Amino acid sequence: MNEEIQIVLDDDTVNFTPDGKIFVLDAICAMAETDKADRIWRKMQADNPQIVHHVEAYECKKGRPIPVADGAGWEAIQDVLFEYLVSSKAVRATVPNRFAGESSDAPFAG
Repeated sequence: MNEEIQIVLDDDTVNFTPDGKIFVLDAICAMAETDKADRIWRKMQADNPQIVHHVEAYECKKGRPIPVADGAGWEAIQDVLFEYLVSSKAVRATVPNRFAGESSDAPFAG
């Protein structure tokens, strides 16, 4: 049986299927630097239902289907994610501030 592939980026682990599809929630955690990927993913799907066409369910050892995407699918999801992160005040208030070692209640300082 093929094993999933793991890549560690800073403090985040991003998993891939044996055929190279990315675990969407892992990638969102790494890109947004948050542990709230499931909440972000649900909001992204609600606001942009077309992105669900870029994912498929992958049965993994974790016991429940995990959304995964191929390279083209992740590019489409990533575009929506960037837009969401830039425009969402709620996410800005909950993204951990890794420089200070704690969460910030204020929007990102520029």
